[in-house]
Amino acid sequence: MSLLSFLRPRATPAESDLVAENAQLRQALAAAQAQIAQLQTALAGAAAEQSRLQSELAQAQATLAQLEADQGRLRQENTELKQAPFTPRRRRASVRPVTPKRRGRAVGHVGSGRKRPQRVDHDERIPLAATCPDCGTPFAGRPLERVRVVEDIEPVRPTVITRYTIERRWCATCRAFKEAPVAAALPGHRLGLRTMLFVVYQKVALGLSYGKIQHELRTYFGLAVSQGALVRMVAILAQRFGPAYARLIRLMRQQAAIHVDETGWRVDGVNHWLWVFVNEVIVLYVLSHSRGSKVPRALLGPDFAGVVTSDFYSAYSPLDYAKAKCWSHLLRASHDLTKGPAPPRRTGAVSHPVAPALPRDGPGAAGSRRRCSGASTGLPGNAHQTGDLCAAARV
Repeated sequence: MSLLSFLRPRATPAESDLVAENAQLRQALAAAQAQIAQLQTALAGAAAEQSRLQSELAQAQATLAQLEADQGRLRQENTELKQAPFTPRRRRASVRPVTPKRRGRAVGHVGSGRKRPQRVDHDERIPLAATCPDCGTPFAGRPLERVRVVEDIEPVRPTVITRYTIERRWCATCRAFKEAPVAAALPGHRLGLRTMLFVVYQKVALGLSYGKIQHELRTYFGLAVSQGALVRMVAILAQRFGPAYARLIRLMRQQAAIHVDETGWRVDGVNHWLWVFVNEVIVLYVLSHSRGSKVPRALLGPDFAGVVTSDFYSAYSPLDYAKAKCWSHLLRASHDLTKGPAPPRRTGAVSHPVAPALPRDGPGAAGSRRRCSGASTGLPGNAHQTGDLCAAARV
């Protein structure tokens, strides 16, 4: 044992405990400081995340404001587009003085105007006072006369209500009462045939809604009819015209040539296809869910021996009939192949530069100059009119 260690005083047990406790406190302090450092780091990260989220929120609010502005602009454009068909056009200001066009046809052309009616229903004299209506000066001399003819319409009178007293007789053979039919109305219906045919014409030919037809009947004729009754009228007459429709189909199948086309058609908001079969003799419409070849195949039948004229839609290719293609489609396809400018749409005659290219001899030469019959569908909306020329060359 060294003299230094001998001279160092020995630590008491209490002092040893204090030293150990001090070491533990130092360790706890170091751990607390490390934890504080971690928390400060986490706090700094949270502050950075908060700043990033605030920046993203500001960007999202700016985007939302832009979208709301775009939505307002689109709503305004939509409103303007809806109002455009009913807004009178504003003519552009011309730098040149505009000379008003004279009424009537140009000099040298045969004049045209409304022809004077041959029938006169009423004669009425229009007398004039003895003095000038502008200055009050008394007229002198004998009056002259001129004739003016005016055509007008009279207000429609209310509905005509007819009460029929129908004679009934007992038939001993049939064991039933018999009576003559009422020619002006269908059995069991309280509205006459004129009303039913008027409703069908307004619906089919003019394409009016049942609500508008109901308004017309009430406004012009004072006749109150529910929309459900109008729907039943159309359905009943469609059923009554069924045999006539079947006769049209049989007549169509006997034709030497028929032109076929189809267009989209909506029925109560559901997509359909309206097919038209037309030539110089017949016009037949078919409404179907399908746009496939089964529709013309079913309508024409297996024994159709004529020529089917159509466009280049693929549904016509599988048909087992002699086929022809429309001239306008052929011309457009030819110009597309040559990448030239599209030709102007022509109907009614074949242009001279195209005519020499048609076959002059051999099979199909006569048919190649056949012209498609023009027939208006008479239907509203997108129903087509057939007036194009056909290439009757067999394909």
